Amino acid sequence: MQHACRGSTVHVVTWLMHLRQLFLSLSLGDEHGRCLVGVMAETCTNALRAVQEQLEKLQRSFWDQNAELLKLAAAVAGQNSIVSKHTEDLQTVTNELQHLGKNLAALNATVQVRGAEGAKGEKGDTGEEGRKGDAGEKGRQGDVGEKGAVGEKGNTGNNGTTGLPGYKGQKGERGVDGLQGEKGERGSVGSVPTSFLLPSECSNYSVLNETWRKVSQTNDGTANNCDNGLSGWKRFADGIGGKMPEICPSTDFRCGTDAPGWLNGAHPTTIGQRASMTVCFKWTSRCCQWSTSIQVTNCALYFVYNLPNTPHCSLAYCGDA
Repeated sequence: MQHACRGSTVHVVTWLMHLRQLFLSLSLGDEHGRCLVGVMAETCTNALRAVQEQLEKLQRSFWDQNAELLKLAAAVAGQNSIVSKHTEDLQTVTNELQHLGKNLAALNATVQVRGAEGAKGEKGDTGEEGRKGDAGEKGRQGDVGEKGAVGEKGNTGNNGTTGLPGYKGQKGERGVDGLQGEKGERGSVGSVPTSFLLPSECSNYSVLNETWRKVSQTNDGTANNCDNGLSGWKRFADGIGGKMPEICPSTDFRCGTDAPGWLNGAHPTTIGQRASMTVCFKWTSRCCQWSTSIQVTNCALYFVYNLPNTPHCSLAYCGDA
């Protein structure tokens, strides 16, 4: 554009110089000047046409530049729109972060309230265990297939096969129950054959027959019997169970004491067998809060126990009744 302007300026200067020469010639009145007028007229026309062409070029260049500027402005406007959209998205993200920050602050406050146990660290609480899923429903049992048709009877052979057994008849009705017979008298205690020699403790023992030793008998905590002075081989009388219970009592304060004693294991099953076993004393939620070692002998018709002193008071050995 600057080059076009410089060219137009040269033409204008040249035209002005010719015009000045024309005026000078006319003022002198010579023929050369009049002749020059015709030349100058044509020259001026050409110069003006050239100037007009340059102006048209400048105008086209101006409009081209203006169009480029409009395109650039449109591009800038598009970029501004994109930037505006990104700004809105950024504002939305900022709002979400602020909302999450508030929730985190509330959660942190909750954790601090629950986590008052100690200053162990920043570790959060363990989440609760998820609920176990429900068991799926059992599938429906398939229908029983139809019974196949009985085949046609075959021709009689030389030696026929055994026929199928007939169907089982229906069960008859139950007869009337007879009257219950009278209870027989209790038999006498059998004797052990003299050929079978039992251990000496089967005949050298003392009997525990206190009714308070029944394990089924409860108390309010004021019965404080204690076997801390007990020793030697003992037999539990039939009236209080005949033997020690093999199951942990369900509660404390039974068999006349605070912590009832029970046999932790099964009695020996072989006649004449002597076994080392453990007696546990139940207290609160512990079935074996205290324990002691004892000996148990199978005397065929009863058991005898070599019971030491209890570890503490109030503890006692119970009968299984």
